[in-house]
Amino acid sequence: MLNVGKIFIPRRIRDHWLWHDAKKYLRWNDLVMEAAWQPMPAVFGNSRFMLQRGQLVTSVRLLMHRWGTNSRYVTDFLTLLEAENMISCERTRTYTVITIIGYDEDQRGADNGNYGESPPPETADPQHKRLHQERREGSPLKEDNNINNKTINSSSIPVEEQNQKFAESIKENDLAIDRAMVTLRCDKEKVLELLELFVNDVNFSSKRHADFSDFSGHFINWSREFLRKEKKYGNGKTKQTGSGGNAQDKYAARRGVDAKDHTAEDYGDTF
Repeated sequence: MLNVGKIFIPRRIRDHWLWHDAKKYLRWNDLVMEAAWQPMPAVFGNSRFMLQRGQLVTSVRLLMHRWGTNSRYVTDFLTLLEAENMISCERTRTYTVITIIGYDEDQRGADNGNYGESPPPETADPQHKRLHQERREGSPLKEDNNINNKTINSSSIPVEEQNQKFAESIKENDLAIDRAMVTLRCDKEKVLELLELFVNDVNFSSKRHADFSDFSGHFINWSREFLRKEKKYGNGKTKQTGSGGNAQDKYAARRGVDAKDHTAEDYGDTF
């Protein structure tokens, strides 16, 4: 599912056990965001589907890699959601069709990817009703928001300024930070450190991003590679430490601390 449109998050979720488990809550929302908001065709592997509203097609293997966990966790999590009557699953060896139970009720008004289209409650104050009416008729607030997005994505602003604005958008979005923490398997401090390094890198190369999704996707992929290299090369060259605590190469360790010159023995290893 493309990263467009919005979904409702009912306030009653705060009374649910998911609310108190950050990883499970993020993964539940991931399923809701992946679900079709209207009947639409889909292809998964060699199979074709006509998904109904509130359905998605995926697999344990795909979710395992998407969430950075193992197949046992994915299976247990889906089984738990089924037991809680939150989803129903149609499983095969190659795919799983998941139906979000209650999707229509919770996402009523978000049919076209637009948030806030359901009528305001009768108890709403006059200002709330006015803002709601403005949004339905083409609110200046909505127009300003579109202009702001166009400004960030505009090629007329410097690359450095655009990248900095995208980075600030991530910093100000707790959900985006949490997703990065889950995806990269690191804490918030490390995510912010990676974000700063990433901005410096793309600014140096004058990399311009098409939009926020392009920037955030590039950041995650860049960070994965950075962490992989950091893990592989972070410890530097292998050294041994003598009894005095001073780092030595393996030949010095074999000769003794006080040895200065190489001997024939030092060249016994093949090059």
